[in-house]
Amino acid sequence: MVHSRKQTERSGIQNKFHTALGYTALKFADAVVSPPTLTIGDEFQAVLPPDGPLFDMLACFEFSMNYLPFRYGIGLGEISTRLNREAAIGMDGPAFYNARDALETARHNGFLYHFKGPTTPRTETVNLLLHWMSLERASWKLLKKKAYYLHGRALRQKDIAERLGITQPAVSKMIGTPGVHLFRQSLAHVEQLIGAMT
Repeated sequence: MVHSRKQTERSGIQNKFHTALGYTALKFADAVVSPPTLTIGDEFQAVLPPDGPLFDMLACFEFSMNYLPFRYGIGLGEISTRLNREAAIGMDGPAFYNARDALETARHNGFLYHFKGPTTPRTETVNLLLHWMSLERASWKLLKKKAYYLHGRALRQKDIAERLGITQPAVSKMIGTPGVHLFRQSLAHVEQLIGAMT
């Protein structure tokens, strides 16, 4: 969580954090190796297969948190200890080192996402896309983030408008921009690139 110590109502945020992680873990139980788990402070980690629904899981979590700001370090690599399928703790290996390094890079540069994996042109491509996505998302207002998420769940624009308390033309304007389309395409391409690195 970004600047978690500066957040007011920290106890309420912590409760929301636990609830959002639990909901996300339950919803993606069949798609992860180890579910999203609170680690230290206001951080969590999860273990997914390389072709897992990474961004769907993060989107679900963010929506549940009402888009309080988080940064994400994404690491690809081996796990050298026994897998813990109950919680994403008590394991070690390059996957975790890479994720930690990626998170530090994201924090240092102010990005939403950063990826660390094999030193290949694909990794550089992934990060170029992720950094562009970080900048694009930073310009979105809260309602646009919610509309984007709900549209990705195959809700009709009319239903999104009713849920958000806005008009259908407003929804259409939010999700119909070139940036939104490019964001969705970039996200899918990043997942394909990461999945192809194994």
